[in-house]
Amino acid sequence: MRIFESVNLRRSLIGVTSCVLILLAATAIKSQVCTHKADPAFYSQGNYTIREVKLESPIDFLHAISSQLNALRSQLPVQPGKIFRLVDLSTGKDIIDKALDDEEKNLDPRSRIRVVLGRISNCDEAGPTPKLDVVYRVFTTNYNAYLTHTWELKTAELERPATTAATTQARGFLTVKPYIDYNRARQLHAGGLLRLQLPGVFDHLEISSSGSSNSDVETFQLSGSSEPENSLISRVDYRIAYTHENLPAGANRLREGTLRGQAFAATRPVSKHAAIFRVGVSFEGGNQQTNIAPINTSAVEDSGYGGLKTYVGATLRTKKYSLAASYGLQLGTSGANTNLDFIKHLVDAGFTARWIPGNQTPGDVHKVLALETQFTAGLIQEKGPVPVAQRFFGGNHTHNFIEGDTWQFRSQPFIRSIPENRLDSRASLGGNRFVSFNVTLAKAIWGRAIIPKDIASDPDFLPALEASKVSARNILVTTYLSKLPAFDTISAHMDSVDAELVKLRAMLDTLPADFPSSLPSEISEPLEENRELATDATTIIRSIIQDKKNLPSKLSSLLKEANSTTCLGDDSCSQLTSLRANLRTMEPLLLSAGFAQASAVAKQVEESLSQQQPQLVREYDSVDPSAAVRMADADMKLVGTTLDSFVNELNWIAVSPVAIFDAARVWPDRFGFRYAVGGGMRLSLVNFNVTVGYAVNPQPHAGDSRGALFFTMDVTDIFK
Repeated sequence: MRIFESVNLRRSLIGVTSCVLILLAATAIKSQVCTHKADPAFYSQGNYTIREVKLESPIDFLHAISSQLNALRSQLPVQPGKIFRLVDLSTGKDIIDKALDDEEKNLDPRSRIRVVLGRISNCDEAGPTPKLDVVYRVFTTNYNAYLTHTWELKTAELERPATTAATTQARGFLTVKPYIDYNRARQLHAGGLLRLQLPGVFDHLEISSSGSSNSDVETFQLSGSSEPENSLISRVDYRIAYTHENLPAGANRLREGTLRGQAFAATRPVSKHAAIFRVGVSFEGGNQQTNIAPINTSAVEDSGYGGLKTYVGATLRTKKYSLAASYGLQLGTSGANTNLDFIKHLVDAGFTARWIPGNQTPGDVHKVLALETQFTAGLIQEKGPVPVAQRFFGGNHTHNFIEGDTWQFRSQPFIRSIPENRLDSRASLGGNRFVSFNVTLAKAIWGRAIIPKDIASDPDFLPALEASKVSARNILVTTYLSKLPAFDTISAHMDSVDAELVKLRAMLDTLPADFPSSLPSEISEPLEENRELATDATTIIRSIIQDKKNLPSKLSSLLKEANSTTCLGDDSCSQLTSLRANLRTMEPLLLSAGFAQASAVAKQVEESLSQQQPQLVREYDSVDPSAAVRMADADMKLVGTTLDSFVNELNWIAVSPVAIFDAARVWPDRFGFRYAVGGGMRLSLVNFNVTVGYAVNPQPHAGDSRGALFFTMDVTDIFK
């Protein structure tokens, strides 16, 4: 028997050793060194053949990114089997840049931070037919200031890397998002969300559902948004939603069906710290039931419900810290009447800190230490009967004040050692006051950075990233300039310029088909040049009238030059100045060729343009760009913070031990404060996360367990 085991062991060792040697040999063949990698011109002498062409991105695991890069591959001048040329490598980079630019043109300008690097690798310098690989590496971010500066999204950054520093070029019209969760009250429950994009006033239709053996939650909603121009308000969201819930609360059950109409708004970043302020309102109506008649006569077990919820909040984020504070107010009735039966007050404040080790080397796992703290308190002023479902129960499930808003703060005490809806010990009938305090500490100890070492350590990467930021700032300045009222005036005046060019083109179209080639070259050449100038100017003016995007740069090339008296000599005139000069030349040529009426039209158009252009230039020069520059610089501060997170914090995969401490209580409750102490592990695969742990209840009372397991597994929509 031992001989047999020894033979099998020997065979196993030989097999494993052989596999390792084969893998090492394959790796050695694949990873051939390019001795002149810093001087790619060395390989551009006509003797190196391209073996493989790769397009890579730190986030090419996303189907939207990988599909787009693969579609570009066939358009590149570098192709397998062709001779490598340095000019083809550079041209391929420009093609990728242009394609991505076209794809991203409708995105928020703050999204357009992009670096494309063209490199060679795996050079077979000693073989009979020298070969190499061409690799294009694409780094691009999708940034949204409105979302990045919300407290709950910063929290999500800590729990689910890449939520805010995500990358995409397009969003699908249909999103399906499954999830699974566990808590002691609902036990193991699972569900999913279906989101469908819509045209018109509402942007999305969402249907979500989750259920377990003892609970179910369903939501249906229509949502939309708008981004006002020339306003302190950055964004307005609105939604209509219906929610049905059937949840356990100890020996009790809480059931409700609620219809909501909601609107939320966020300001643009203000102050030097780029703070964002939020306001929201929700009108609600429905019914709420419980199984147990309450002991407290001010509470009712079954009733209709109507109410108004509103809140104000503020948040700011620096490189290391996030701060947020919110106040919520709810006015409610317990039936189909206008009586004010209760007033609910909520206060929520949070602080998040991240410490990045200073000795990180490019491409290494980011061993970030993250601290999350949150304080929440609530009070119900009872002026009449209060539906039991509106009282405070508490436990290890988060309940938000206004469901569906991106600004989310808690409406119930949160403690991870107590199952959902079981913090109150009074027969699970809820309290009228509460406080809770939560601390979470997580430290990444192992993983891989989302930006690979070969990209992060590339000497051209950071300079190219800075250049892309400068380009993004220029785009933002142009975008904000285009929204100034002065440009509305200029755009309106373009109609009369367009009318003159219509006359000119109509006149040119009346000339014979073989005109001006039938004339001597000294007449035909200026006529043909004028035809082209009129066509180009008309195209620009029509685009200005129809679409004000990039309006300042278009107007500059159309109207202005450094010196109108010398620009004809150095070919630097604006398009209208060049057109006017050519019209003056063309007028006598047409007359001498026998086209008197055409000559008169040319003279009329030139005189009209000579009157309009100086006025347009004066209007253009009167524009004050300082406001646009300030807004662009404020946005770029936020872009810099997000880029810093992407480069220095996010990991492709990370394992983090998690430690937690909670304290919470509701009133009236004879047991006073309850606590939770525990820990667990968090596995993050960029946007897929599994967090599992156990929170101990150090002072269990009658009916309590010694603690509760907390476990989540979800797929985060990183396109949000």
